[in-house]
Amino acid sequence: MIRHFASYYRPPWPLFLLDMSMAVLRAAAAVAIPVLVRLLLTDYLPTGHLEVYGVTAPMLALAAVMCGAAFINTKLLDMPWAVRENHRP
Repeated sequence: MIRHFASYYRPPWPLFLLDMSMAVLRAAAAVAIPVLVRLLLTDYLPTGHLEVYGVTAPMLALAAVMCGAAFINTKLLDMPWAVRENHRP
């Protein structure tokens, strides 16, 4: 199944790698943000630590990574030469 999917990207192989790496990066960031929120709510706030920059700064960085990866996936990879019409592998 992956071979069939990858056959659509055979000519622009670097485009395929960029697309898949951005999808993995977005998924990892989407999983990491709730983990950091849980850490913030269970460890930092109940104990009265006001030094939450150790958690909020990575959350903001992960949000920026997600936005950048989404931009690359939706805007930069939406090129007319990336789509192959009537492709039959």
